[in-house]
Amino acid sequence: MQIVRVRDKKILAVNVVMAGRFWQRMRGWLGYSAPPLGHGLFLYPCQGVHTLGMRFALDAVYLDKQELVLRVLTLKPWRVGPWVRGSYGVLELPAGTCAAAGCQAGDQLCFQP
Repeated sequence: MQIVRVRDKKILAVNVVMAGRFWQRMRGWLGYSAPPLGHGLFLYPCQGVHTLGMRFALDAVYLDKQELVLRVLTLKPWRVGPWVRGSYGVLELPAGTCAAAGCQAGDQLCFQP
């Protein structure tokens, strides 16, 4: 699955894993030395994430059920991100992905096979 910004068809990640089960969400990126470039993890349902136990930073993109970006932030290792009201899921990407793509709150994203 890939994730694309609707307004300009900018691809944010070409390989997004959908983590909709409890154990998938619990495992997340644990055990990885860093997320591979072009990869992402979509945790749902989810309103908050953390980087506890991780050795790398992540971009966290909070989305509502219509895949509208509510908030974007970069979490350093061993941090707890905010609980974002109204979010349905959180897309985790390698740190710097959102800044490079200009992804921000209000952007409409789309998951594509």
